[in-house]
Amino acid sequence: MSPPWERVEIEPGGSIGEGARRTLRIAAGPFRIRWEAVHRGFEPGRGFRDEQLRGPFAHWVHSHEFEPQGEDASTLVDRIRYRLPLGPLGRLLGDAAVRSRLRRTFRWRHEITAADLERHRRFPRRMAIAITGASGLVGTALGAFLSAGGHDVRRVVRRAARGEDEIGWDPAGGKTDPAAWEGLDAVVHLAGEGIASARWSAGMKHRIRASRVEGTALVARTLARLARP
Repeated sequence: MSPPWERVEIEPGGSIGEGARRTLRIAAGPFRIRWEAVHRGFEPGRGFRDEQLRGPFAHWVHSHEFEPQGEDASTLVDRIRYRLPLGPLGRLLGDAAVRSRLRRTFRWRHEITAADLERHRRFPRRMAIAITGASGLVGTALGAFLSAGGHDVRRVVRRAARGEDEIGWDPAGGKTDPAAWEGLDAVVHLAGEGIASARWSAGMKHRIRASRVEGTALVARTLARLARP
């Protein structure tokens, strides 16, 4: 949900449970700011709060609230209470800029949320979907979009699977566990050598082509041999 103009990295791991902690790294010009937050007030289906433990603000609490509007709708409300450092001087120098940035950010977030929900509404049936190349630019965004819509997303990874939401494979070696692919409704195949990661030397062009041929062949063979292809 971070806008494309915000250079934010979220450290992997964690959840939105009561007391769970998350760490963000935010780029501000040449500097990188570490922001640590804790989730509190977690109520399933109703909301939670992000409270800053360490970061750029003297005080920061962001409440995510979902207010029921009848049986089939709700209103998403973001409430933020913050205090800038340096007291009156901080407010004088930075408050207008912070408010403008927050308005822009949450306008974008709410528009994206509304568009995503409208798209999911058109396809209400829950599906089991595997994604190869799930850690790439497109795969990461697609996995998050499908998961948010309630779909069962299984990421195909180049190592042993670490849970039911992962499928291990070795496309170069032509190896995977066929049983892990059973029960899928769809596969989105995105894996392959990055086309912009290096100059297109003869070796690079071979890797680009081979990674797509080998991966696609393994997916096709595996799906064709399933009990329910």
